[in-house]
Amino acid sequence: MKIFYSIIFCNFVSSIELSISPSQIDFNAKTNQESCKEITISTIKNSILIGSDRWAEKNIVQRKFSLHNLSSKDLDIKINYPTNLKVDEITNAKICIVSKNSGIYHGLLLYKTQNSSAGVGIWMNLNITESEKFSIIKLTGNAISIENNKTSLFVLPILLIIILIFLFIKLNRKTTSIKKNPPKKNL
Repeated sequence: MKIFYSIIFCNFVSSIELSISPSQIDFNAKTNQESCKEITISTIKNSILIGSDRWAEKNIVQRKFSLHNLSSKDLDIKINYPTNLKVDEITNAKICIVSKNSGIYHGLLLYKTQNSSAGVGIWMNLNITESEKFSIIKLTGNAISIENNKTSLFVLPILLIIILIFLFIKLNRKTTSIKKNPPKKNL
């Protein structure tokens, strides 16, 4: 009878060692520019990991799990990482992020084992700055750009008009010179 009770009340315990590095990754990019980083995941057993990401609201950078309740879609962030990852001791994974909007974002990338409750996470800092639209011309080392310098709206057309006037004067002198001294024909 004692053997029967021992079998019934016996617990099956299993453990898994799971780690991820680095513990934090920083992405710095411009809007609509992809930024990629590599992480390393290790375990002592062959495991299948399920990945997910969570984000805090824009400009909230506290490392508090409960604040990270948004998805990347909620913030117009496109994140690409392996969602089903087979780990054989040590595995590298690539994480790429693109955002349409500028700002500072804080996220958490989580990997949980498929058959147990074990999991690990990595903090993600995302600093997205506004990308430059375009530059028009450079003069004496100073870039004239519609976005950065409002005086360029006046300088560029005036510069083009001066160049056109110069070209017309030069063309007019050439045509009057040809009329006064027509080319000689060889017979």
